[in-house]
Formats: sequence, structure tokens, C-alpha cells
Amino acid sequence: MNLLKNKVALGVLGGVVLGEILKTKTARELTVKGVAGSMKMTRKVQASVQSIKEDAEDLCLEDAKADE
Repeated sequence: MNLLKNKVALGVLGGVVLGEILKTKTARELTVKGVAGSMKMTRKVQASVQSIKEDAEDLCLEDAKADE
């Protein structure tokens, strides 16, 4: 039972420490940079997908004209 209490106490303590670390300016800056990087990547992927869709539409139109 002592081991279980120690694990719970360590978990609570770890949560408190982690909470304080996440409040730091450095952690915030790293988080903001990470989110910004994800947003940039998302925009690039969306642009690539849009380009692929446009190419696919062009091919479909060409095939439709060839079938006429």
C-alpha cells in the first residue's frame, strides 16, 4: 500500500511540476513555434492537394472531350 501511495504522490507532484514548467516563457515560446510550424505545413499540404485536384479535373475534362 505504501508503494501505491508513493506512486500517487509522485504522480501528483509530477503533475504540479509539469504544470509549472508549462507556465514558463520558454515553454510557451516553444509551443507557439510548434503550432506555427504546424500551420505552415498545413498550408503547404493544402496547396499541394489543391494543385492535384486541379490536375485531376483537367485530365477528366480532356478525357470527356476525347470521348465525344
